[in-house]
Amino acid sequence: MPCRGLESFRGDEMRRPIEVEGLRLSVYKEVTGTNALLKERAALGEAEGLVIIASSQTEGRGRYGRAFYSPEGTGLYLSVLLRPKFEAKKAQYLTCLAAVCGARAVERVSGERVGIKWVNDLILRGRKICGILTESALDLESGGLEWAVMGIGFNLADPKGGWGELEGIAGSIFGEAAPEGKLEELAEVFLSDFWSEYSSFDERRFLDEYRARQTALGKTVEVISRGEEPKKAKAVGVDDGFRLIVEYPDGARAPLFSGEVRILIRGEENEA
Repeated sequence: MPCRGLESFRGDEMRRPIEVEGLRLSVYKEVTGTNALLKERAALGEAEGLVIIASSQTEGRGRYGRAFYSPEGTGLYLSVLLRPKFEAKKAQYLTCLAAVCGARAVERVSGERVGIKWVNDLILRGRKICGILTESALDLESGGLEWAVMGIGFNLADPKGGWGELEGIAGSIFGEAAPEGKLEELAEVFLSDFWSEYSSFDERRFLDEYRARQTALGKTVEVISRGEEPKKAKAVGVDDGFRLIVEYPDGARAPLFSGEVRILIRGEENEA
């Protein structure tokens, strides 16, 4: 089904309608946040499969309520409304699936290898070029998920004013400007792959690829958990629940259920 709202895009941002079988797409030049809008629609009973795509977000958010830098004309920001049939504890699997499909899509349009930094960042040339945030609501009667909104943002081009405080951390897929048609291609490839995988959901099918793309494995990392001091450890694996397994200096191993990691090289942070 063709996107609605294409007239709100500048001509050099989206040049043709995007079509993905099974999805209903609405495209806007600017929104407060694609996740925020879909959460409102989910609460009103909207059926799964609605996608909101935007060229910029004025109040984009990442994990832990952090602002997600979403300047006009440099990125692709989209969210998908889902009503999963699996148990609530698998909600994070949607983020991991999106990471795998996002990495595949970026490789398709760029021809370069893309890694995943646990849990939800895509890494290209040592820089973060994509972030993912999945939010959900619990169905108290069934104990499952009432709805989930998977949001993903890709940096296609560098902002004209630079990355500011994200300099050295954030990067883009194409540098100064995205070649014509790449925004549409990236959106179509990602959404088609993600929807296909989700529609026949089986975490085993993408678990090995998620593991193989991890940039932290075998490296010393800093484990960052909210309310705790950072701890050094070695990333040694990803378990069947998509949790990063770390080994602390005393030899103890633990799976990370939440939080984040920074890769350390010679005691200093490395954004990869």
